Amino acid sequence: MIILLYVMDSLRADFLSCYGYARDTSPNIDKLAADGVLFRNAFAHSTWTRLSGASLLSSTYPSVHGVNTMKDSMPDTIPILPAALKENGFKTIGISSMGNISPAFGFARGFDDFVELYKQRTLIEKRVKSEVSNASLQTALGLDADFIPLATSEDANDCLFPLLWENRHRNLFILVWSIDTHDPYFHRDPNLAKFCEPSGEAITGSVVTKMLRQDELDRLRALYEDMIYFNDYHLGLLMRKLRDWGLFNQSLFVLTSDHGEAFCEHGVNSHAGLPFDEQIKVPLIIKFPESAYSGRRIDTLVQHIDIGNTILEYAGLGEALLQGKSMLPLLSDETGDETFINQFSFSEGQYPYGTSPRFVALRTKEYKYIGCPDLHRGKSPLRRFLSKILSRSKHGHTLEKPLLFAIAKDPKELKNISGDKKRKKHFGTLVDEILEGNRKISENYMGKEERSVKIDEATAKQLKALGYID
Repeated sequence: MIILLYVMDSLRADFLSCYGYARDTSPNIDKLAADGVLFRNAFAHSTWTRLSGASLLSSTYPSVHGVNTMKDSMPDTIPILPAALKENGFKTIGISSMGNISPAFGFARGFDDFVELYKQRTLIEKRVKSEVSNASLQTALGLDADFIPLATSEDANDCLFPLLWENRHRNLFILVWSIDTHDPYFHRDPNLAKFCEPSGEAITGSVVTKMLRQDELDRLRALYEDMIYFNDYHLGLLMRKLRDWGLFNQSLFVLTSDHGEAFCEHGVNSHAGLPFDEQIKVPLIIKFPESAYSGRRIDTLVQHIDIGNTILEYAGLGEALLQGKSMLPLLSDETGDETFINQFSFSEGQYPYGTSPRFVALRTKEYKYIGCPDLHRGKSPLRRFLSKILSRSKHGHTLEKPLLFAIAKDPKELKNISGDKKRKKHFGTLVDEILEGNRKISENYMGKEERSVKIDEATAKQLKALGYID
């Protein structure tokens, strides 16, 4: 069996045609969805990459695996998906375009081979020729003589295809982490520009956050659509290659994103912010071998932590990871809506830099609760400062107190109904119980030792180009 876990960084679900978007941004993803199962209510566990990636591969919440800031790395004591597959005879390969998902932060554990695309000499030489000649683009990306490329899904395919062919007759797990839908915003290939005119501009994260006028937001959204379309095109080439080699029918193909992307729905752009749905609601499509369950659409709540145990159970290896539940029972139900594996989804995290209170989001099908437990208890020494930063919203929301939304009736999270004190207290109590349970699991598996991080120069430069390091 071939298992492909394909992550499109910063891709929000509602920008895909198969999720109802008005523009044809994702023709090949739509084909994958037609052959597979589309989950309409799938949620990530944080709003930026490293936390979310750690949860995706370990099937644990951030308060279990302990990855919270830029200083943290994946623990080496917690069960993870690639290691479980490797122990059961799978060849495991990781291909990453993103420095946050790299050996420097513990993500190579369990992989026989882990390729950091932005370190590949052939890619560097290719990108130097194609990008450095554009001085405007080079400056915008923060690139200097020590060139660090932003690898694309085209580059991922160039690396992936030989590995697929070489290992086509064995059990194989491949993680592909693409950053075509992550800022900087620019056309990876002007020939694939569909929704806006191509130019040499590259809009970096620091600029993106300040683009709040409607014309600026329209430009950002159009660029984002073209970035999706570019990645979708090369995903289509991957799907075609699998078919040509007779591998598509035997493959378990999982497509998702680590988090979404905001376009001022709540006063901010980009990601790594508060867990409104534009930042935590993600696509999830699973194409099973022989296209079993093709065309199914599941409305019940699922989470990233459910993916690992779903893969393991389908492979006949049981649910070996700590949290998350197999989604296979949903498929035995003809509607997929009468069987519930989750009564809620839970997201949490901190801002990547410095000290900040942890934010949480608890979401059922009817309601959504957002809060900062430490801030509300007065435990944060930065209470006043952080309350201003964390509450910025054109809708007047503030995190001085928890937020509550009737999400089924108010999917855009506009009307705070935290005056419903009984319901708010219920969700607050449930959050405390979840966090306490996570604390016990974390201490049981990892103890209290601090994990140091040493970032190599190439990874540091790539993260700088992506706006994670000043």
